[in-house]
Amino acid sequence: MVRGWAEEIGDIRLEFETCATLPEAVPTSTSPDFPWFKTLKGVVEDKFGLKLDPVLCPGRTDACFLRQNGIAAYGFTPFTGTPRLLHDHNEFLNEKVFLKGIDIMEDVVEAMANMQ
Repeated sequence: MVRGWAEEIGDIRLEFETCATLPEAVPTSTSPDFPWFKTLKGVVEDKFGLKLDPVLCPGRTDACFLRQNGIAAYGFTPFTGTPRLLHDHNEFLNEKVFLKGIDIMEDVVEAMANMQ
C-alpha cells in the first residue's frame, strides 16, 4: 500500500528497516541498581506484589530501534497467571487479567515518566 502511494506521488525513494537488518543492540540492563529497571521492578513488585521475571526473548521488537540508539527499552507484558504465548497460534488472555494488566501498565508508565 505504501509503495503504491509512493508510485502515485512519484520521485520518492522508500527504504524499510527491520530489526533483523540492524546490528545486534546491547540489551538494557536488568541490574537492581539500574534506574529504569529499579523503577519497573518497584512498581511491579512493591505496588502490585508480583515477581518480575526478566527473560531474553528470541525474537525482536520495535525496542531494538531504541536500543540501537542507546536508549534503554524493555519489552514488558503485565499479564499475570497466564502462560507465555505471545504471538503463538493459541494465544489467549482472560478478561480480568487483561484489565488488571492495564492498571499495572498505567502505573509503570507513570512511574517511569516521573523518574528524576
